[in-house]
Amino acid sequence: MNINYQGHAIKIFTHPHRSYTFDTYMQNHKDVIMWSDAYKCEGMLCSTSGYDAFDAWVWAQYLCEQTSISPFIAVNPIYVHPFAAARKIFSLSKLYNRKLYINCVTGSAQADLNQLNDSLTHTERYERMGEYIEILQLFFATKGPVSFEGKYYTIKQASLEGQFDESIYPELAVAGESENAIALRDKSGLPQLQMLPSDMNSFPQMAGKSLALGIIARQTKEEAWEAAKQLYPNDRFGQKLLKMSMIGNQTEWKDRLNTEMETEGFENFPQYWLGPFKNKYADCPYLVGSYDEIREIITKLCDQKIHSMVLTIKNVEEFDIINKLFREIENGGY
Repeated sequence: MNINYQGHAIKIFTHPHRSYTFDTYMQNHKDVIMWSDAYKCEGMLCSTSGYDAFDAWVWAQYLCEQTSISPFIAVNPIYVHPFAAARKIFSLSKLYNRKLYINCVTGSAQADLNQLNDSLTHTERYERMGEYIEILQLFFATKGPVSFEGKYYTIKQASLEGQFDESIYPELAVAGESENAIALRDKSGLPQLQMLPSDMNSFPQMAGKSLALGIIARQTKEEAWEAAKQLYPNDRFGQKLLKMSMIGNQTEWKDRLNTEMETEGFENFPQYWLGPFKNKYADCPYLVGSYDEIREIITKLCDQKIHSMVLTIKNVEEFDIINKLFREIENGGY
């Protein structure tokens, strides 16, 4: 499903939609992992938060065990020390001869931060993540012992006792849309993972970025919107959960989507939809429209040489539709 557009490779990662029963959560993840492998995606995002039933590292290992694709593992400093993270990455990479992608996240629900006694400000969490990234990169590049002394971490002569293979060297990305996220992206030189913007005029600013979104396309726009509302109907429970999750929220992307959610429509971008976000099925915007409309929008993003896309996908039928659209984009729209 990856896109090779005019000589530029755009990686496609997937992510399961949200569910609230344990069995459904587990089956959704297993299904998306297998479908992602069948459609030859680059990999799947393994998210991490207080409400995830399974740890991201568990899904990463399951994915490596069951498929040939790569895990895109969300890593948050409040959950795992950088040395432990480096050792896990090294172990999975060596054990399965697999390239790993790491999504460096700092955000979490305020309740999670309170439970773990993490009282750092938003700025301080990005400072800590800056040190975290430096330490990971030291372990990735160094065969011998690593030492580091910073504000948040001190490491003295720690070693992985091995070295990463160049052909499957891990790749890091910085998650977020805030000024702090942008500053860390610029300092580290890493790709930035953010939500699809609601203004197509900002697409030129997406060069080199990874975008999170969903896609629902049908032969006509009317059919697409009907399918969208069947796939993601209004859910009062989900809407209540979203309101609760906004209490004490410190993530700029979530504030943006929550504010945009109050808008009935986007006059200059009518294919942009926040229904799944509003009803807590997904944490990203969706593109909804005819094949021609969606093909044109994705082509515009490809023209900007984006790094990758993270697609939230609900069922195998959507995989098939999206894959066909991507193949048409590769062939110039035919």
